[in-house]
Amino acid sequence: MKKFLFWTALASVALTGCVKNDVEPNPSLGQDVEITFNQPVVGKITKAPNDDIDSDHEGEISNATYPTTEQFIVHAWAHQGNFDPNAPVVYINQQEVEYFDGSSIAAGAPGDLGEHTWRIDPHYYWPKTHKLTFTAYSPNQISNYASIDAKTGIKLTDVVIGSDVTKHIDILYSNRVFNQTYPDYDKVANDQLIGVDIQFHHALASVNVKVKVKESYTSIDEDQITIHKIWFDNVEMKGTFTEGLTTGLETSSTGSWSTPTETNNDLDLKGDINEVIDGYTTAQKYGCTALLIPQELDGNLNVNYTITNPDGVSIKETITFKLSEQKDNSDIAIDKWEQSKRYIYTLTFGLNEIYLAPYVEAWDDVTMSDINI
Repeated sequence: MKKFLFWTALASVALTGCVKNDVEPNPSLGQDVEITFNQPVVGKITKAPNDDIDSDHEGEISNATYPTTEQFIVHAWAHQGNFDPNAPVVYINQQEVEYFDGSSIAAGAPGDLGEHTWRIDPHYYWPKTHKLTFTAYSPNQISNYASIDAKTGIKLTDVVIGSDVTKHIDILYSNRVFNQTYPDYDKVANDQLIGVDIQFHHALASVNVKVKVKESYTSIDEDQITIHKIWFDNVEMKGTFTEGLTTGLETSSTGSWSTPTETNNDLDLKGDINEVIDGYTTAQKYGCTALLIPQELDGNLNVNYTITNPDGVSIKETITFKLSEQKDNSDIAIDKWEQSKRYIYTLTFGLNEIYLAPYVEAWDDVTMSDINI
C-alpha cells in the first residue's frame, strides 16, 4: 500500500514580560572638560523608516548594549538652576554622537582624554556655571523626522518603515538626564572616558517568525516540506511618534504613535526561496525581524509551501492565518502589536500519513428458480 502525505501548520505566539533597566549616574573625566557619554543602555525589549534610511546597525538591538557601529543624536539645554522647561536655552542642538576608540586623536592632542567612549564631533565642552539637561534618540539617520520640545519631548513626524525588512532599524528614544554639571565629570577612571549615562527605549514593535517540523522527516525518501515564501498582509507602515511628556520634568515616558497608514500587503520576511525544512525539529528563525509601527492587527500571516510525496509528486499551496486570532502562551488573543514588545510566531509543519481502510462489499445473492431436467 502506498503512503500519501499532506501537511498541516499551527501558529503560536510567544510573548514574555518586559524588563526595565535603571541607570545610575556614573561620573566621568574632565580637563577643560569635554562632554562625553557612556555606552548607552537599551531597555530590554519585551519578549511576547523610510526606504531611504540606511544604518550601520540594521535590525533589532536585541540586548541592553548599544552597538558601537551605531550613532545617536543628543540634544541639551543649559540652565543655571535646575531645569525649567518654560525657559529652555538650547546648548547642544541635535548633534551626532559616535563611538570613539582612541585611534583618531594623536597622543597629547586637545581632546586626548582617553578612549572607548561616545563623543560629539566637533567636540562640545561643559559650561562653567550652568547645568545641562540631556535627551537623545537613535539612530542618527532619523534626524530628518525629528523635532524636540522642552515640554513635550521628542517628536518623529511621518516616519515611513521601508518594505525591505533587511534594512529595518531599531528606533530608540531616551529618558531625560537632568541637571548635570561638569565637576561631576572631572575625573579619569582606568584611562577611559566615562560620561553621561543615556538610557534608551524601543519605539517600535519587533515581529519575528520561526519555523519547525512536528518531527523529523529526513528519513522518508523524497518526502519534503519546502517553504517558498512567508509574508504579512495589511500592515500599516507610516506613523508619527510623540514622546508625550506633559511637564518636561518626567524622568521616563512611554511615548505613543498616531494611527498608522500606508498599507503594505506583501511584507515579505525573506523573499521567494525554496527552503527545505524536513530536519527543523527545533524552531529556526525565518528571514529577518520586522521592526514595525505599533498597530491594531487586521491582517494575516501567509505561508506558501510545497509538499512532495514519495512518487515525487508535488502540491503547492498557500495557507493564511488571521493575526488577531493568534494567542500567546497564556492563551490570550493578541490583536495588536505594541511598542517595545517582541512577537514570535512559530509555524509548526506536520506530515499526516494517509491511512486507507479497505472493505469489500457483500455479495448480493440472486437465487435462480430450479431448472428441471
